[in-house]
Amino acid sequence: MVMDFLLLGPFEARFDGQKVPLGRRRERCLLALLLLEANRLVPTDRLIALLWDKEPPATARRTIHAHAARLRSALRPYPTAPRVVSKQVGYLVDVPPSSVDTHRFRALVERASNIGDAGDRAALYRDALNLWRGPLMADVASAALRERVGRPLDELRLRTLESLLGGELEQGRHREVLPDLADAVATHPENEQLTALYMLALHRSGRTIEAGKHYTRFRRHLVQASGIEPSRKLGDLHAAILRADPALLLAHPAVATPAPGPPPRRSTTSTHTMPDPISDFVGRTKELAALDRLAERARPGPALGTVHGVGGVGKTALVLHWAHTTAASFPDGAVYVDLYGHVAPGPISPEKGLRLVLRHLGLTDDRLPDDAEELAAVYHATVTGRRLLILDNVPAAAHVRAALPVDSNVTVIAVSREALPGLSVHDRARQIRLEPMPVDDAMHLLTAVSGVRPPNPSTGPLAELARLCDGIPLALRIIGCRLADDPRLEPEAIVAELAPEDKRLATLEIDDEDRGMRGVFDSSYRRLDADLARLFRLLGALPVVAVNPFCAAAAAALPAPDARRLLHSLSRRQLAAPGADGDYRMHELVRLFARERAFAEESVEDLSAAVRRAADWYLDTAFHAYPLLSPRRAGRAEPDLAHPPAQPLRFTSREAALVWFGAERDNLVTLIRDLGRRGWHRSAAELAGSLFAFYHQHRLWRDWVETYSCAQESARLWGDWYAESRILVGLGVAYKQLGRYEQAAEAYQQALDIAVAAGDVLSTGPILVNLGGLCNTVGRPQDARRHLQAALALPGYADDSRYSPVLWLNLTHLYFNQGEFEQAAECVRSGLAAAGASGDVHTTAYLNHWAGELSLRQRRFDLAAESAAAEIEIAQAAHDPLRQAYGLDLLASAVAARTPGRARSLWREAQAICSGLGHALATDIEKLLHDGPITEDELIARRLRVNRLP
Repeated sequence: MVMDFLLLGPFEARFDGQKVPLGRRRERCLLALLLLEANRLVPTDRLIALLWDKEPPATARRTIHAHAARLRSALRPYPTAPRVVSKQVGYLVDVPPSSVDTHRFRALVERASNIGDAGDRAALYRDALNLWRGPLMADVASAALRERVGRPLDELRLRTLESLLGGELEQGRHREVLPDLADAVATHPENEQLTALYMLALHRSGRTIEAGKHYTRFRRHLVQASGIEPSRKLGDLHAAILRADPALLLAHPAVATPAPGPPPRRSTTSTHTMPDPISDFVGRTKELAALDRLAERARPGPALGTVHGVGGVGKTALVLHWAHTTAASFPDGAVYVDLYGHVAPGPISPEKGLRLVLRHLGLTDDRLPDDAEELAAVYHATVTGRRLLILDNVPAAAHVRAALPVDSNVTVIAVSREALPGLSVHDRARQIRLEPMPVDDAMHLLTAVSGVRPPNPSTGPLAELARLCDGIPLALRIIGCRLADDPRLEPEAIVAELAPEDKRLATLEIDDEDRGMRGVFDSSYRRLDADLARLFRLLGALPVVAVNPFCAAAAAALPAPDARRLLHSLSRRQLAAPGADGDYRMHELVRLFARERAFAEESVEDLSAAVRRAADWYLDTAFHAYPLLSPRRAGRAEPDLAHPPAQPLRFTSREAALVWFGAERDNLVTLIRDLGRRGWHRSAAELAGSLFAFYHQHRLWRDWVETYSCAQESARLWGDWYAESRILVGLGVAYKQLGRYEQAAEAYQQALDIAVAAGDVLSTGPILVNLGGLCNTVGRPQDARRHLQAALALPGYADDSRYSPVLWLNLTHLYFNQGEFEQAAECVRSGLAAAGASGDVHTTAYLNHWAGELSLRQRRFDLAAESAAAEIEIAQAAHDPLRQAYGLDLLASAVAARTPGRARSLWREAQAICSGLGHALATDIEKLLHDGPITEDELIARRLRVNRLP
């Protein structure tokens, strides 16, 4: 008997058909929210925001914890009740999705959408809709909460109703479906699709006059409620009904099921003042569809869209291609006006823009009034009908506003390098940001322009050319034309020209004129004010791939709010792009241009100082974030900073620190290399040292080896024994995890020699422990015992809770492999106590693993499963994928005898993680799953092999 949960209406839990009492409203609401996200972790912060519509109390976390405890008590008597699981950062409900009506609803709708038979599809849609007994969580959720969590379900419910009724109408069941449609339009009076279906059903049932009256009522209601006219499609349906179009007796585009795939592009018709069509246009499917939607949408005024992006990205080509292929939609013609450069020596005023449009429509200057108001009146009287107006190279929003017609049939597309956000806010413009092309489309464009068709373009020189051109169509066309003009020129030769960063923009020029990529970027750069231009230059000089506002503020010696404002302004001008983490990135060619301007306009001293300020900001941030990841030291002392940050960045949680290290990972690696090249070896070594805990916990072994190899040389040249020893230990750990044991042993031994010569106990101890762990892994137990006992004997080392957990961990491993299980258990207890005192959650996960291994060997499977679950929970919270995989493997071994199906599922999950990491455990699990069931003795014997893997 399964426990069922009903959320589509009043919230209920039912067991064997009987209602289950679940306590107070907020407790039931908490369970309902978790069931909406079945089997997915819901962060506590999100639960707090949802459960309290207003400001939550200070005790909100404790309250949720108490609610979860009471829910567990209420569910415990029922054998198939789900588990309410608490994690470090949130809660989840472990429940089969099929037992929750919201998930059954989604599954039924998805099944229906994939069924070809109309009758079967309709039956599934009806089954899905019959699950609804009222508003979502009707008796436990406030209106505000229902709006926040229920909108996707409400929208899916409405789409399902539209699909069901539309399908019935297509099957000729117009009379039968009329009552349902009448109810639907009464419930959703502003829904055009349901209105169209109802009008068509009335017409087909011989009630044409009623269909016309309903359209009139719908239009009046829509205009009064929102000021919006019905769409052109609904108006056309109304007109077709009034003239009794015979086609309506069969089907209508408003309700017909669309054919799979994109609709064919319409044929070209004549246009006014339009440049020729683009013969080799490639890609941009998503943007073309966005332009289609813009031209078709309902609106009270002219349809307005802006296409913006960095210079050379193909904005004009996109709009012209779309205009030619959709010309049939604009029978009154299309007008193209360039507001900069080609028709005037510089930017023009909005008034001159109007005159240009009117000239393109055939009105000569002698027929145009001088008075601005009279000119506007002539403009609005002339620009009417189903017409397309393209304004290219728009310098400001004012030019577009001046040219907006009053006729709602006109569609206006503004093309600009700037985002013109004011048009979205005040004029309801639809924004289309054009990004550089993906590699595949970029290669297709190169092929189309050049005629070069290599046998394997995905890995050949064309792919490299696409990358070096940064996916920007103008750059790709320049290279494509060179290849087309000179059949003897090989793509590899141009790759060699473009590869050096300091030569790339010169290679992308046209006939030695300033009209290539450099000229395009320069025209945008010259419009920047002094502060913006300076920041742009400094960003180009920084050795990072992305910059956040705090780093930019440090580099430019600005307050953070000023830096954030300037970065936003650069983004609006397409000279930087905002990222998901709050940082800003430059397209590669833009960065190279900014770098050129930096070296041309800034002194060497100023650029060096900017890089040093940015580096010091990273050093300071990483050093102070390190203790949140590990109780052990990031360095002997705080880093030596030439420019301590005026606005330092500090984190208050481990999660926040991990997110920062993850977001800045590429920047930190690039910066360490650059610092070494500049001879700032102390900074390079100290910054690398602050990456140890992040690399270790995220298992980024190859990045680790590459970065630490560079940093080792910097540490040696700096001449600091501690830094060099620590970098060598980090290399040793990475080599060991990669299975490169000889290199690991060599790195550890070099580090040990340096630390012993310095006589530093807290440096010598960890190296001995790592050497012991390595010897244990490669099957040299006597050497392992010797190194670990030497660490244990160091004065005070075993009593230092920051370092001793790893010692106890490696001793546990040694004793376990040697069959000394009592000693191993004692080491686990000592290690857990020390790790708890220091807050070392990472080593706590390892020690829980060994506690589970010891319980498994004693065949205490429940205890082993508890330890494995604790390891998994810690590893998930710490974002440690390998520890999570080992925990899953151990848990699978603990439950295999009783629930083999669950064990196989756990093993598959662990295998997937390890395959992504390239870890040997994946191969071991694959063999186990392939060979089939094994006995308890074989499972336990396998543990010795598994725990000797890297």
